[in-house]
Amino acid sequence: MNDAAKGIRQLKKSIHGIVNCGVSVDGTWQRRGFSSLNGCVSAISVDTGKIIDFEILSQFCRKCNSKTKQQNVKLQCNHHKGSSSSMEPVGAYRIFERSEDHRMLRYTDYYGGMGIPKLLMP
Repeated sequence: MNDAAKGIRQLKKSIHGIVNCGVSVDGTWQRRGFSSLNGCVSAISVDTGKIIDFEILSQFCRKCNSKTKQQNVKLQCNHHKGSSSSMEPVGAYRIFERSEDHRMLRYTDYYGGMGIPKLLMP
């Protein structure tokens, strides 16, 4: 994914700065419908067709649900705390949020479902 981002920066003629580009965002789940515990959201470059980033979401955490965990210990886990239908917008938000820091890309053009842009707008 770093090589794919580097290819976009070279294609857009910028090696050191943050580059504006377009992405298509889509999600998939372990099971059909809105009852799956696991999902994955990916961002694909519209310029190259390569995957730039992805986010895996799960509503289940082994550490939190462990019977052997110590009492009164707060765990710092990153599992999804919402409905299965909200996994795709949350995953897209996380991808957009880290795009400049991790990939040196700014996703200015978005191609995808109708529910995500409202979440990403300031």
